[in-house]
Amino acid sequence: MASTTSTTNHRIYCMVTGPLSQDARIRLPSEQAVKKQAQRARRKDNPTPPSPSSLSELELEEDDCMSLAGEGMLLHDNKDDERRVILFGTDSNLRVLADSSSWYVDATFSSSPQLFYQLL
Repeated sequence: MASTTSTTNHRIYCMVTGPLSQDARIRLPSEQAVKKQAQRARRKDNPTPPSPSSLSELELEEDDCMSLAGEGMLLHDNKDDERRVILFGTDSNLRVLADSSSWYVDATFSSSPQLFYQLL
C-alpha cells in the first residue's frame, strides 16, 4: 500500500492498526519499524532518478513541473547549457505575492542541487 499511495506512513500505520485489539497491537513491530519498511517499499517501487552531471542532461518532464493541485509550475526555462535559468512558481502564488505588502523569506540556499544556485 505504501508504494502506491501518497498517504503518509503514520496515517497508513494508524489505518491498519486502528481496528486491531490491544493484544494484537502488542504483537506487531513498532511503528518506527513499520514506517522504515514502508519507506523502503516506496524507494524500491519509485526510485529517485539520478542527479544529472551537466545541465544539458537535465530534462524536465511535464509531470515534474506540476503542483500537487495540478497547476503548472514552470514559469521559465531558457534551456541554455552554459547558463541555464529555470524559474518555478505558480500563477496563483505570483498573485498572492503581488497582493502582499510584505514578503518574508527563508534563505535555505544550502539545499540546492549541486549544479544549481538558488536565488531570491
